[in-house]
Amino acid sequence: KCTGGPIVCRSKVKCPMPNVLASMNVRQIWTPNRRKFDNRAYLLIASVDPLVVFYRMGHLRYSVLDYRGSEDLDFNVHVTNPRFAYNLTNDTSKFIKPFDSLKDELIKEHGQAMGSQRFSSLKQSVMNAMLHIVYAVRGVIEHKEMWRESEPIGQRFKELNITSWNQVAHAGYELRWSYLFMALDIAFDKRGNAFVLDVNTGPSYYHKMDLPEWFRRERSIMMREAADVMQEVAFKKVYARSHNSSGWD
Repeated sequence: KCTGGPIVCRSKVKCPMPNVLASMNVRQIWTPNRRKFDNRAYLLIASVDPLVVFYRMGHLRYSVLDYRGSEDLDFNVHVTNPRFAYNLTNDTSKFIKPFDSLKDELIKEHGQAMGSQRFSSLKQSVMNAMLHIVYAVRGVIEHKEMWRESEPIGQRFKELNITSWNQVAHAGYELRWSYLFMALDIAFDKRGNAFVLDVNTGPSYYHKMDLPEWFRRERSIMMREAADVMQEVAFKKVYARSHNSSGWD
């Protein structure tokens, strides 16, 4: 969601459409070994009432071609989606790497002490960007912003005579049961500042690729943990409803 805030959107350019998420180019983008990359990080908003959020740093997705500058017109140079890289090489280790490998790159560029410090700052910047996205989308999954007639989607709902959430979602779906699983694509400038390029609510897990063992293990762990979290939150909410209490004591 482009709000002009200092975490995600560091320019004075206003979004042409409010209350939406916007991709943008990153000035002085960091390209280790002359390859563009992004950080595919994960967010689970398990509940909005109360707000319960879990996150994972995820992994890195690299282009397999050298980056020569923003004026380069070769599409494959700029795209970090593994589906495109897989068309150029079957060696997935060349374009999918662990998040912690960024620490090695920073130590290579800045030395052990400064590189480790920069890696800690970079991780904090990622977490700040995640938090910004959480609050950007919270109003949407709370079903509040949708009904503002001043917003484009609110105008469309008015045209369709949609006046309640139950008309666009299955019966009985309420705020207390809202959740959202998201994958964020994050790029970095040379100072280690994180910029959210894209937010995916239906991310791919590349099941048809011959992926590294560490990736398959991390993917499996993440999905099991997400299922466990949602089950635990659901049980707490059922208990809260049946006992007319918060359920979070």
